[in-house]
Amino acid sequence: MQRNGCRTGGCSGTREESCRPRQGTLRQGHGEYKQGNYEKARTYWAEFSETFKEHPYRASSIFWQGQSYYKLKDYGRAALLYDDVIKKYPKSSKVPAAMLKQGYALMNLGKQKAGKAALNLLVKRFPDSREAKQALQYLEKK
Repeated sequence: MQRNGCRTGGCSGTREESCRPRQGTLRQGHGEYKQGNYEKARTYWAEFSETFKEHPYRASSIFWQGQSYYKLKDYGRAALLYDDVIKKYPKSSKVPAAMLKQGYALMNLGKQKAGKAALNLLVKRFPDSREAKQALQYLEKK
């Protein structure tokens, strides 16, 4: 299926312009996020993830939806979206960040045990990551 010159499974052919609608949606989301328009940013990323279900950046768009909810202090929805990234896209580069933010979101929900477990799992799975270092620092304060 074609949409805006792109197949929903990936960029069609080698023509750079076939990817522009997708990248534009992601860029618009980031622009809105940087301006503090978290709900509007989330809608761009939601549109991207719903429209391009097989795109390599889908995990990133789901992660950024979680970030938007986190900024809006909707920690429950944020935690669920981070969990989607972790479980559905285990090879994504966003997994360590999703694990970190999921731990923070759970802690903000008052689920201290689950939040600490998420952060400890991050440290175990990705011990050399920047996110693991942040998790350890956070856990030391708690």
